[in-house]
Amino acid sequence: MGFWIGEHTDDGYQAPWIYRFLKPEISGNDMNGLGETELRRPTPILWHRLKYINHKWVQLLFQSRFRPRIILRHTAMAKHFITMKSRKKKLKKALPNPKVQVLGENPTKIVKDKAVELGSETVGITKMRPEWIFESYEIPDWAQQALDEDRLYLVLMAVQHEKESFESSPSWAFSKEIANQYNQGSDIAIQLAQWLLNKGYRAYGHGGPEAGEFTLTPAAIEAGIGELGKHGSLINPKLGGNFRVACVYTTLELETDNAAEFGIDDFCMRCQICTKECPPDAISDGKKMVRGVEKFYVDFEKCFPYMTDHYGCGICLRVCPWSQEKIVEKVFRKQQKRVFGNEIRKDLIATEHSVYNPLNAGIINGVEAQQAKAAGEPLFYQPDMAAEKV
Repeated sequence: MGFWIGEHTDDGYQAPWIYRFLKPEISGNDMNGLGETELRRPTPILWHRLKYINHKWVQLLFQSRFRPRIILRHTAMAKHFITMKSRKKKLKKALPNPKVQVLGENPTKIVKDKAVELGSETVGITKMRPEWIFESYEIPDWAQQALDEDRLYLVLMAVQHEKESFESSPSWAFSKEIANQYNQGSDIAIQLAQWLLNKGYRAYGHGGPEAGEFTLTPAAIEAGIGELGKHGSLINPKLGGNFRVACVYTTLELETDNAAEFGIDDFCMRCQICTKECPPDAISDGKKMVRGVEKFYVDFEKCFPYMTDHYGCGICLRVCPWSQEKIVEKVFRKQQKRVFGNEIRKDLIATEHSVYNPLNAGIINGVEAQQAKAAGEPLFYQPDMAAEKV
């Protein structure tokens, strides 16, 4: 066992002495609700304010390795992060324009196209659920009232990592790129929220790297951004696992998207690549029961100490077939055929304003998809940037 960095032994990866000394007695897996059969709100574990978490010392250990390097080598990025925190605080207190502007006949399309214009790769919309809010956290009063009345909408946005840095994981370049895209996602969310406030609608924007009042992953799944992969991260058929998520919550009434079913869940149940490639053996073969939901789960006690050793990791995302740019569309079509026969079920896929570009009204079959490819038409949604902007 190393003092500062973990070691690989015949018994597998062993966390370093300093990590074992600093970690709390309670297991991160227990706090996550591993094995629990009842639905409940998530418990804050990492990337929250220290007063909310038991794992404060291992979080500080990670940050003590990561932050000085960012500050010394990438000062502009560090300044951007500090500025972002200040903008978020101001945004939370901001009031909407008293003169409400009607956003045309299709406000949902306008909001989505605005998000893409600001830099989002894909966009989905769902309604907030109480069970997504972390224990001990509260959302602003106006948002809580809207949630109680079932009219609090979430706009989920995905921002993509730079390809070369992504493929170098685990590396400092990849870890820096994650931080950079968290900044980018926050920036887009803040700008979109401010745009909505200027139009007269309550809104607040949030992105990483620090956690907010609620967990983004189940919201992004319900918004059609992607499915949960075996490696514990979202997979989108266009972006693979190569993206970060940011969001805006607002009282503007919007059309919600369907939870996506791209065939990823079925694929991951049969694929073993990330399971075999994970150095600390943190990825299980199948699903686990977590807070009343059966889903893929990554062992916190194995994953996080290895991440701490390497400023992050990302091996599972890099080796995932869905992250291979040259084959992702082929994998997507193969899974659609396996799961849905010769039909691409648009009703189970994120709407045309999110991921899939509709070629015709109704269901698109495999023949039409092949014809579209031969004609050079994009398989995935590309917004009309010349569309009406308000």
